[in-house]
Amino acid sequence: MNRVTLQSNDNAAEGVLYMAMELGDKRWKLVFSDGGAKRRHETVEAGRRMQLVEAVSKAKEKLHCRPRPGW
Repeated sequence: MNRVTLQSNDNAAEGVLYMAMELGDKRWKLVFSDGGAKRRHETVEAGRRMQLVEAVSKAKEKLHCRPRPGW
């Protein structure tokens, strides 16, 4: 009997942060994921780009996403 073990060495998605945005007139709703079951929800005031940047940074930290070189 031959046994075959399937292995996946594809780790290209490791450390990737996925983001969905709902852009409203007053609030922007953000959902972040690491591609797995973990999700993080944030709401920022519409047009507040620094709040958006801070929410993305916080999500990267909480979901353990490594920063890309040069970012």
